Amino acid sequence: MSAKKISQDWISFVQSIDIHSQQKLKFRIQASVKIFQKSKQSVAGLWVRTDQKDGTVGFFDNMINRPIISNQWDVYTIEGEINKNTSILNFGGICWHNGIFCFKNFKLFIQYDTQEFIKVILKNPYFENTTHQLSIPGWKQGTGKKEPVEVEEYTFNTTRQKDKNTYLKIEGKEIINIDTIKEEYSRNIGTLVATFYNLDARLKKAVQELSSTEIDYFPNPKTNSIGTLIIHLAAIETSYQVDTFEDREFNEVEQQKWEIAYYLGEIAQKEYQGYEIDYYLNILKQVRKKTLIELKKRTDEWLKETTLNSTYDNHYKWLHVLEHYSNHIGQILLLKKLIPDKKI
Repeated sequence: MSAKKISQDWISFVQSIDIHSQQKLKFRIQASVKIFQKSKQSVAGLWVRTDQKDGTVGFFDNMINRPIISNQWDVYTIEGEINKNTSILNFGGICWHNGIFCFKNFKLFIQYDTQEFIKVILKNPYFENTTHQLSIPGWKQGTGKKEPVEVEEYTFNTTRQKDKNTYLKIEGKEIINIDTIKEEYSRNIGTLVATFYNLDARLKKAVQELSSTEIDYFPNPKTNSIGTLIIHLAAIETSYQVDTFEDREFNEVEQQKWEIAYYLGEIAQKEYQGYEIDYYLNILKQVRKKTLIELKKRTDEWLKETTLNSTYDNHYKWLHVLEHYSNHIGQILLLKKLIPDKKI
């Protein structure tokens, strides 16, 4: 089994049912859930979405305002309405961040003309024979809006209870907790680092599913491709590393390595073509690794220091790196919208 892998801090699964009704109907979704939290961010929920015939969303609820945090089995419910414009009823489970999330015994009830809720037969409500998130009999990983992709932070499997009934166990690992990361640094440096992690997540979310053709696209000679903008981010950050950590400019070797990415333009467009997105993200990741190691060695007093006889202190310079990063993420989002036939 193979699929494109992405990284994110949440995952969901779904079962979808076609709806054909000329009147309003009420529905009720129920399931048993328990979780073992790794942090306050580790929460779960049931979720429901109705898709309308015109492509819009009708009812939606993912329990984010009343998340599940109990480590004991309990039954949770979502109730809502189906109108005459509804074409599909989607429902399932969702979980956020690190932890072990357990789901079983999904039930769907629909109230028709009578006042009684009628139970609808579901596919595999106990999640038997699940061995991977992309292979859940009767269910799909994701939200049903697009083809599933593998989220590398999560694993799925069927677990059997002592009474021989089964349930779906989802385990989330190695998801960064920004609050915990901040505590590893001095106060103001921790804020800078947390902002880097936030921007990293935004960039990765924006580009990780793009093809090499899409990341190579640029509308005209005066613009840059998504790939070159990411390698440019790495070049700029590296220049500020040697500036603030070593009080110097690029040496000859570094200048040769980073010059094209630093200045961009037509040469960069020719140089950076045909690579997959992981090529660019991995380069940026390695540059960021050094930044984090060096910042951990320093205190907030260091932020007040200056280098290269500059009038700007280190705090100003690293805020500029973050500003630069944010600015190019905005350009990348715009470029995505300009890619021909790209549905965002």
